[in-house]
Amino acid sequence: MPGQSVQGTLSVRHLNLAPIVNDARQRTDLTADARLDIRAHRLSDLESMRGTVSVNAPRLVASGYSAQNVKVDARVDGRRIEGRGRRLRTAPRRPPPAA
Repeated sequence: MPGQSVQGTLSVRHLNLAPIVNDARQRTDLTADARLDIRAHRLSDLESMRGTVSVNAPRLVASGYSAQNVKVDARVDGRRIEGRGRRLRTAPRRPPPAA
């Protein structure tokens, strides 16, 4: 398939998406390593995306939840994503104690 592709590894440590989405309420704390092998006619064309993604995340905090030791292997086929994953623990995130 001619077009665009992404292949390689990506690591993030304590990524906060709030500044990226311009919304302080969307604060995150994401730590993960990912392996990507995705191709598409254009990467902006979700229907044409095909490939695989593997994620190993020791810690994910978002939308009031916290998950540890998340592992996911997925196949991407357009807007459909199928995969297998596991997580050691997911729990509502507790706010810090009042000062």
